Amino acid sequence: MNTVSLDGTHHVCDIWHVRPPDQDAAAGLSRGVMLPRRGPVQDALVLHTLAALDILGLRHGPAHTELALTPEGPCVVTVGAHLSGGDLPLMVAGAAGSGQLEWTVDASVAPQRFFRRAARDYRRTRSAAFVRAAGTAHGCAEACNAASAACERADGDPARPPVTMSGCSSNSSVRPSSTRST
Repeated sequence: MNTVSLDGTHHVCDIWHVRPPDQDAAAGLSRGVMLPRRGPVQDALVLHTLAALDILGLRHGPAHTELALTPEGPCVVTVGAHLSGGDLPLMVAGAAGSGQLEWTVDASVAPQRFFRRAARDYRRTRSAAFVRAAGTAHGCAEACNAASAACERADGDPARPPVTMSGCSSNSSVRPSSTRST
């Protein structure tokens, strides 16, 4: 989950369901799908994340929080006071109109705009997914196809615009962009 804070007011920029490499049959493969802002799981994760930000005193700037869902409930794994990495900020901006980078700029140069918008939930208008794979281009292409299918299952709305994907951050140059509606 990625957030931006200003004077202790937190905004959730994006929430991802990430499948780490150790949970995937293909060695070294991780993939993620951007989730809608609201849902029972997301709401629980947001409560834990915002509480962690408050406990740690992160009142200003971007934060990247990783959580795990355990049988006992959500568990904060790590919190970093930084922008999310890789292509995520660009992917989120493409999927929701603005992401952590844009919110960080607003917090810095347009604080009143930040405060006016902070309580609004992000809304995906496009799906977003990533795949990080080590290995061959063929294996990466298969992983990207699997992530595209995951976007379709996550959205389930045939009226959505096309899926945009980024991935294959290894030696491969495969970077597919699906034209399927999701």
